Amino acid sequence: MNPDILPLAESDLTDLSHFLTTGFRTPPEAHFAAPEVLRWKYLEPGDSPLARSFLARDQTGEIAGHVGVCRTAFEGDSLETVEPVPTIHIIDWLGSTNHPGVGTALMRRAHQGTPTQFGLGVSPSALVVGERIGYQLRSLVPVHVRVLRTDYWRRARGMPIGPRLGRLARDLAWRARHRLPSASESPRLERTTSFGPEIEPAAAAAKRHVILTSRTPKRLSTMLGMPGQTMTGWRLLDPSGNPRGWALTNIVPTDSGRTRTGKIVDLMLDDLDENRWRTAIVLLTQALQAQGADLALAYGSAPWTTRALEQCGYASRYTVKFHIRDRSSLIPRDVPFHMTPLEGDYAYT
Repeated sequence: MNPDILPLAESDLTDLSHFLTTGFRTPPEAHFAAPEVLRWKYLEPGDSPLARSFLARDQTGEIAGHVGVCRTAFEGDSLETVEPVPTIHIIDWLGSTNHPGVGTALMRRAHQGTPTQFGLGVSPSALVVGERIGYQLRSLVPVHVRVLRTDYWRRARGMPIGPRLGRLARDLAWRARHRLPSASESPRLERTTSFGPEIEPAAAAAKRHVILTSRTPKRLSTMLGMPGQTMTGWRLLDPSGNPRGWALTNIVPTDSGRTRTGKIVDLMLDDLDENRWRTAIVLLTQALQAQGADLALAYGSAPWTTRALEQCGYASRYTVKFHIRDRSSLIPRDVPFHMTPLEGDYAYT
């Protein structure tokens, strides 16, 4: 008998938390699966009224699988349609080994009602299933990193002491050659606890050059309410105080709390002036360091973002694969995308 698949309910949160931490072999207190975080991800009101989480239970009532859905839409002047193209990104996708096929059934359920789907940096097992049902590689998104505190390599886990000392030496040499440049007068940062219509001009300007997922005041403001993390919102202003863009940053504990990764979760300006992008990255990097980050991380999906990050001493350390499932060919192939850690759950994991 196939498990029943239903939208997540408040009463499911404790069971789901246990299922995810057990299945992903993380500590029971793992932040991503805490009941209050699951409530924030899946049950608090968002831009879409559609369900954002589906749970499969077998005939005994035990959880057999779960899929989480980040609902958004592709937007950009280059799209074939006037209206945004709905899309989703799947997270927290897990099936029980006792129920073969439940993971695929959950993915199909998640796909219902959206003409496109995408994945950014998905796991190898998810990639096997995704490519089999039509996800196609669109690009490799470079992940840029700048070490902010030299003792990061002493505290970071995952490699013996010799390679860590080698990384430290290379990092010191890199920092000597790529010092953080001085910030110009524009733009300047102003911290904010919510976003409103002031973001719309920058979002509209971005759509002339890139395809991006929806950036609404609701979506950006919701990120600031995530339980238990230091997500920070920023307005980018010109010398007269006029809004020129926005940014989100976060400090994410890593290496079991031994280190702290500062993420430029999202950054958008209303033009492509590289001096302004460079200044924004300098200011955000300094803000992350002041908040205690050992490492700063940002995605360089658009060419001007990559150039600005490199000018600020960020090095491309690896790439994440960006796949799209677009069976009706609604998304053009020759236009760059604005992909950042805001997609999926990379803002806070």
